[in-house]
Amino acid sequence: PESIPELEPKNENLNTKTLAEIYFEQGLYSKALNIYQDLIKKNPLDLDLQKRLSDIQRQVNEKFGDA
Repeated sequence: PESIPELEPKNENLNTKTLAEIYFEQGLYSKALNIYQDLIKKNPLDLDLQKRLSDIQRQVNEKFGDA
């Protein structure tokens, strides 16, 4: 039988802006932040990623206070 690859959240290939936004919309802020941080490590010059990470961090801080 063929081996079916497991879809683990830690699989970096699954870390996309779309998935991060889904997590964010679902209130899974730490997962969204982790994905954006991972994407920025891979694309350090992507200003859109950096801006979105900053926006999410600000919104989380406003909602929950500085962590």
